[in-house]
Amino acid sequence: MADVQVREIVEDDLPAIVELLRELSAQAHTNVGLDLEHARRIHTAMGRDSGLYKNMVAVTDGKIVGFLAMVYYKSFYHQVGTALINELVVSEARRNEGIGKVLVRMAVDMAKADGLDEIEVGTETSNKGAIEFYKKAGFTEEYVLLGKEFTG
Repeated sequence: MADVQVREIVEDDLPAIVELLRELSAQAHTNVGLDLEHARRIHTAMGRDSGLYKNMVAVTDGKIVGFLAMVYYKSFYHQVGTALINELVVSEARRNEGIGKVLVRMAVDMAKADGLDEIEVGTETSNKGAIEFYKKAGFTEEYVLLGKEFTG
């Protein structure tokens, strides 16, 4: 396993995060138009409500090699709250080194420490590798998450 440090993102991390998200977009065969200015706007907006957004980077040898974004939300059913991992990317060159596992473990620990009672993650049904990864990390198929994307 790689020597990994996990920390909250700062604005100087955004170029590396954009590159990681571009890798994810290419792997998913999508073009979501990721650019640095958009990332800066999102980072600023998230910073205004940092109690809801938890964004972390994984760093090895001084280089950002992974990124995890998580949002906290309330619901009537889960009385305390739920954490949702909505983005997890590890650099393709550094996969299978335990970096994703470290990021997920940190997310779970943060959600527990913040008193939440559940953590969730979603991925495309075609992404068998991600599904297997999350199952190995202790996630189970509790329900089906359906999505509907809006276009222009």
